[in-house]
Amino acid sequence: MPPMRWALGQRVMSARRLLETSDRSIEQIAAATGFGAGANLRHIFRRRTGFTPTAYRRSNAAQGAR
Repeated sequence: MPPMRWALGQRVMSARRLLETSDRSIEQIAAATGFGAGANLRHIFRRRTGFTPTAYRRSNAAQGAR
């Protein structure tokens, strides 16, 4: 796996953790994980996971409430 692809995967994993464990905004998570803007995070996150960050957060919250 090319280093840039691996690094992008790590950033997505960090964003997932923050979506699961914090109530930070998408913009704040994007900045904290190196995506810069929320639009960049939304695009890459959806391409990598099949979910938008908001949908991922909601899905995770619903599972945690069970």
